[in-house]
Amino acid sequence: MVIENKFDTNEVALIRKAINEWVVASDSDESLIFTEEGFNNPGEFTVYDWRKERDFGVIFKGFSTDIGYKQIVAERGGKHFRGLAGGGNDNILMVSDRIDSEELFYKIILHEIGHIHGLSHMEGGIMEPQVKRDGCIHEVDIKQFCEINDCGPNARSTCED
Repeated sequence: MVIENKFDTNEVALIRKAINEWVVASDSDESLIFTEEGFNNPGEFTVYDWRKERDFGVIFKGFSTDIGYKQIVAERGGKHFRGLAGGGNDNILMVSDRIDSEELFYKIILHEIGHIHGLSHMEGGIMEPQVKRDGCIHEVDIKQFCEINDCGPNARSTCED
């Protein structure tokens, strides 16, 4: 997965921390996503960028003013979002101006990485449809992860009791 070069160093660190949290929770290297910085996407985010077939996924940094964001919202029946996983190759879009803190950024990227691993929305964890829980991987999240991916013997929640 490639991280678009529009992210600042703190955001890149949070992305890498979220990837590592899935590795720790699953106790498996299967959840490891190799990242590389420097994907250059000049100009604003477009639907073409989102759907373009590549040999790798991209973590995009977009804005609610970008034409691509507006098109995706229209396709979703007017439903706005802060983060989205999907597109052509397991892409993630983080909508920067709709995320007002590092804590919220972390929760959203942790949630979207869950989608990249095949997880769907469910109540009671980081995979809730509207991110509102703590920024950690709950027992229900890791249970769903281990049902569809390989987990090690020490798979566990990363939430502090």
